[in-house]
Amino acid sequence: MPEKSDGMLVQLTLQIPDEETVAEIAQQYDLDCIYRSDSDTYYYEFPVTWADSNTIVKTSIDAETGEVIEAESNVFAYLDADGNDVFSDAVTL
Repeated sequence: MPEKSDGMLVQLTLQIPDEETVAEIAQQYDLDCIYRSDSDTYYYEFPVTWADSNTIVKTSIDAETGEVIEAESNVFAYLDADGNDVFSDAVTL
């Protein structure tokens, strides 16, 4: 793990709307508000669906030639400092 990462493999930034909007979305998807007494907090468990962990083909167009370029992309490739894919060892979906 690189020193600069402070031990984090991945950092995600999420934008969470105001409380009223969260409650409206939860109601729309029939999610219950959960109370946790040990920390005196209320929350919703929003389900997360991840993409398949496989390789996909992306296409782009070369700006100079107009040629269509295809490139394979591993959807979940998390590489360590040595270039080894550590996704299956380090990440649980």
